[in-house]
Amino acid sequence: MKSSVSIQGYIQREIFFCDRVYRLPRFSEDKESYFSKLDEIIAKENVQAVFPSHPQEITLFDDYDHHLSIPFALPESEHFDILLDKVSTYEWLIEQGLSHYIPTYFTFKTHTELKHLIQNELKNEKELVVKDTSGHGATGFAILTSHKNFIKAIEQQRSRVFAFDDYLESNNTHWRMVMKNLGKLEFSVDVYVHDSKTVISVPRERTGVSNGLVLDGTVLRHNELIEISSTIAETLIDNEFLNLQFMKEDG
Repeated sequence: MKSSVSIQGYIQREIFFCDRVYRLPRFSEDKESYFSKLDEIIAKENVQAVFPSHPQEITLFDDYDHHLSIPFALPESEHFDILLDKVSTYEWLIEQGLSHYIPTYFTFKTHTELKHLIQNELKNEKELVVKDTSGHGATGFAILTSHKNFIKAIEQQRSRVFAFDDYLESNNTHWRMVMKNLGKLEFSVDVYVHDSKTVISVPRERTGVSNGLVLDGTVLRHNELIEISSTIAETLIDNEFLNLQFMKEDG
């Protein structure tokens, strides 16, 4: 059996399945030290492949390619730059005739624009979700609701919930997107693609999620999700692994 080495350990329980654990310098603060330490571990442990375990490491795609001589598990795609932005990804899928898989969303920069959306296009929604257009799902994530429901959220110890008026008074000015808060169920699908064809697609019901990361899930055979995820994955990447997440909107 091959030994396993954790170089990040972002999810605490993963540590118990590793033979050894190392802590690396933050690549966001000192990229050279990050790769220097990583190369040291690769040589010491005879590591044969690197599996990035945190969404923010996706930004190191080109760096992995130039610094490492061993394989790393990030997808190969002619559209990699597009995939780093949610809106660009949605627009690309729409161009490919897959608009029926895109959630209803609106983009905004100023809170004047957001207020207009709340009062018009989204006026019938009790809860709205706001998130950054770039980064992984949890980046900039906020749930907006009425003051009454905000108080209830505090009592229920729900995090990232804000009253509409309070959020509108904040000073954020970067591009974000807003959509209605979709209810459960929520699914993740792990897909492996080779030569632009899906090799395997494994759906999971997301039963435990924290800050956008799945802590618990149940693997299930869901033929519709297998078909949909295969179509989307083959549109986005040429080789390697991809994780897609699904929720239902209006059925």
